[in-house]
Amino acid sequence: MNSIFDAIKALGPARILATGMVLATVIAFFVVLTTRLTSPNMVLLYGELNQNDAGQITAKLESMGMPYELKGDGSVIHVPSDQVLKLRMAMATQGLPTGGSVGYELFDRSDSLGTTSFVQNINHLRALEGEMARTIATIDKVAAARVHLVLPRRELFSRERRKASASIILRVRGNRILDTNQVTAIQALVAAAVAGLKPGMVSIVDDRGNLLSRQSGAADASGAGTIGKHRLSYETRVKEALESMIERSAGLGSVRVEVSAELNFDRITTNSELYDPDGQVARSTQSVEQSETSADSSSSGTVSVSTNLPEGDDGTTGSGNTSNKSGRVEETINYEISKTIRTQIHESGTVKRLSVAVLVDGTYATEGEGDEAKRVYQPRSAEELKQIEELVTSSVGFDEARGDTVKVINMRFARLEDDPDFVAEEGFALTKGDIFRLAEVGSLALIGILVIFLVLRPLISRVLTPGQVVDTAGQPVPLDEEGQPIITDQVKVAGQLPAALTSQLSNPEVIKAVESGNLGDAEAQQLVQAAVARLQGGSATDQIDMAEIEGRVTDNSTRKLIEMVENHPEEAVAIMRTWMYQEV
Repeated sequence: MNSIFDAIKALGPARILATGMVLATVIAFFVVLTTRLTSPNMVLLYGELNQNDAGQITAKLESMGMPYELKGDGSVIHVPSDQVLKLRMAMATQGLPTGGSVGYELFDRSDSLGTTSFVQNINHLRALEGEMARTIATIDKVAAARVHLVLPRRELFSRERRKASASIILRVRGNRILDTNQVTAIQALVAAAVAGLKPGMVSIVDDRGNLLSRQSGAADASGAGTIGKHRLSYETRVKEALESMIERSAGLGSVRVEVSAELNFDRITTNSELYDPDGQVARSTQSVEQSETSADSSSSGTVSVSTNLPEGDDGTTGSGNTSNKSGRVEETINYEISKTIRTQIHESGTVKRLSVAVLVDGTYATEGEGDEAKRVYQPRSAEELKQIEELVTSSVGFDEARGDTVKVINMRFARLEDDPDFVAEEGFALTKGDIFRLAEVGSLALIGILVIFLVLRPLISRVLTPGQVVDTAGQPVPLDEEGQPIITDQVKVAGQLPAALTSQLSNPEVIKAVESGNLGDAEAQQLVQAAVARLQGGSATDQIDMAEIEGRVTDNSTRKLIEMVENHPEEAVAIMRTWMYQEV
């Protein structure tokens, strides 16, 4: 323990301060690392919340004692990943988030007893709009929705009944776009939920100001766009059908189809009347028959009663009578000729011309085994291409009179696996958040290892490892297996020198010379030689005349010691100064 404190004292104030700062930094680093590793992984609970919903949700989380994080101006809430599903169910039971609109929970209030019918009607409209907005927001591509309903009331004694209508504004997630089918589905959904509302009376606009659907009867200012969409829809439908059909035989990903259709968007109405003269039928017949008879007499008789009787005498006396008869027969027959009236309406969107191009990949065979195996391309036969062409012409309704064309070509597809530099990588089933967290933990662990090996280990080794053993010449002394120095003759002599010099340094002149630093190389050499001489036969307590020392040393080990002093005078003086201040 004392050696540790002595080593710390020997470092000095500057080194102690630097060491303390390093230790404090290391401790702070490990505290941050431990806190980071033990803290829960925060994931998204709700995003894009309005201030009202965010406030209610955070208040609920605080009452539950659940940690959370707010991001994005308070519109995004993060919670521990292992609690996200549980919290979403808990918030759903509370009707959160509301999406900025109220629903039928508006009628759960107990103060509705004294409200007027007008307020009740307004609340019913608000609740209906809110529920519809929530329902629309459940669609994958829709982030939020606002619904405005117009439900006119029929006034008393009014014959005119106005139609219900609706306006919807949608906020789409990211850069997504709602297709026509989804827009139509929203129209049908709203119309089915509101009494008297027809899908054609629902207008939908997105948050970018694009009109997705308009009410029926509105002017179409983008007719060209509608025509282009209809053409693209037709081409896409034919293309997908052909690819799906051919891939069943050629293989998945081995077919590419392109369709170009020229459509006729003219709407033509034709009226025609056809008469058949051979198909006449008597419609009416009129017959008139007329006859006339007249008589003339030249003599006159007596007018009496007898002459007027049927069988009486006419009283004529002469024979000059004449009579005339005439007749007429007329027949009128009216015939109706067979007539056919035909009205033909040619709707727009008919196909005027169709061009289909089919690109088919060949087949591949594997040659070789093991590492030498490789894929070899083989083109398809002409007979197979002919069969594909016949299949395409039959499925698209090929009409040569219209100028339709179908081309089937076999070419090799460029694939990534055919590239020699391509290396298929197998990905891990990790999310983006998991990858970032693993990278963060790995970097922190790497920094910790570097701190341990580059900072802590040298520092601890310096404090705990004892200093290296050196001899009187400053040379390292070899150690045995137990860490003890190996004592040689030279080391023995060097080890006995301090005791011998102790008695010699009692000379006041020598002490004064050593303390003042004026002890030269010659004097130091003589002093060491005198100490060696005392070791060989003299008394360690006797004073030595330094002038009589030279020439008395004969031992081999002492000669080597004298040579070291001569070669390293400055180190010898430093060693002697250290000996002077050591406690005996």
